[in-house]
Amino acid sequence: MVKSFHIKRNEDSHKGDFGKVLIFAGSSGFYGAGNIVAKSCVRTGAGLTTVITDKNNFSLNVFVPEAMSFPINFDNINKNLEKLENEILNSDVIAIGPGIGKSKQAFLIFEKLISIKKNNKGNTIKLILDADALNLLAENRELFEKIRNRSVLTPHLVEFSRLTGFSPEVINKEKFEITKNFAKKYEIILLLKGKNTIITNGEDLFANSTGNSHMANGGMGDCLTGIICSLAGQKYDLMKSASIGAYLHGKIADELVRRQYAVNATDVIDNISKYMNKIFRI
Repeated sequence: MVKSFHIKRNEDSHKGDFGKVLIFAGSSGFYGAGNIVAKSCVRTGAGLTTVITDKNNFSLNVFVPEAMSFPINFDNINKNLEKLENEILNSDVIAIGPGIGKSKQAFLIFEKLISIKKNNKGNTIKLILDADALNLLAENRELFEKIRNRSVLTPHLVEFSRLTGFSPEVINKEKFEITKNFAKKYEIILLLKGKNTIITNGEDLFANSTGNSHMANGGMGDCLTGIICSLAGQKYDLMKSASIGAYLHGKIADELVRRQYAVNATDVIDNISKYMNKIFRI
């Protein structure tokens, strides 16, 4: 099924045709999260990738030389917010959450990023929300109005429990019903991570068959966020971006675990492009 989703690239194309992706991920002490999202995004084929990051994060351009940075001075956040508007207006997709924390500054940036719905081409800006973006959303539920009809939310079980108010035990017992109802209520695409990751838009539901327990380590969710935002930038709709992303992410890990015990985010990233070719038979 995933193979049928493939969008063939026009030979007469340039980098702007394959998505301008803006990423807010990786605060002080968690720079790796932003670096992983960015590298995953680049390796999946995004045209242009920019990362909003702490001004002291010098590792980004070493780990991901293809990515650009938008350095933030957290001591002068209001000035940064003014400049950030141009970046938002120039973006097709914005990924938010991994490693940003829940500080006042992080919240203000998050709120700014989701407040503009159309870019300077008049197109709806797609949102991929993960990790701390979901925690901020759970604590500020009025913000759901700003993300309707343009977002993928990628919680794990505990994050989804915070978003819904249901216990993890109840969610596991009534997973299909609760996920579909949540996606329909808030008009979003929900990707609930775990064994047989679920992707639903409130009507259709896809249970992913790939992935394994050897993926259970730090940075793996950040890698998935990068894959999904990259696909969304390449004009895949959000349901297909999430479905392809979950399948590809798990499929690579399933192949790697045949020859190694632990599968890390960087292992997956290093194999994204190769396995996209295999899946789509380009």
